[in-house]
Amino acid sequence: MDDINIILLCLSTVLSNTNRHHLQLISYALLAMNGRVTMLGLSRWAEKGGSYRTIQRFLGQPLSWCRWNGYLVRHQWHDEVVLIAGDTTMVTKSGQKTHRLGRYFASIYNRAVPGLLVFTLSLISVKQRRAFPMITEQVLQEADEPTLTKVASSP
Repeated sequence: MDDINIILLCLSTVLSNTNRHHLQLISYALLAMNGRVTMLGLSRWAEKGGSYRTIQRFLGQPLSWCRWNGYLVRHQWHDEVVLIAGDTTMVTKSGQKTHRLGRYFASIYNRAVPGLLVFTLSLISVKQRRAFPMITEQVLQEADEPTLTKVASSP
């Protein structure tokens, strides 16, 4: 648990004391729990001060995860050569109610399957041969352009 405290201390310049404390409670609960990770599960495994409403408020506010990741990586890789790389990947998903569900080609199935398209931007340490994802966002499909219907020309 001391490792988590050291990592969170690196973020003390970016986080307020309240947010740092809430992130610490959530991190401890994540490490302790098993099964599906839900807000209710986190609140059950969290220590005093980690109620459902507290976790809901923390995760409901706009958080700068990219900035936090940047501070953590900069703290670890202060004198190294770092590359940046981005890639999209498709995550299969079933059901009809999933927001922004589309059909994408999956080479494993060798056909287009229903799923979500996700873009990840990572920093790569050349010396350590390790990558750290900085941003992961869903790629939103643009509205389909209206298809032109073929008009049969009469001779």
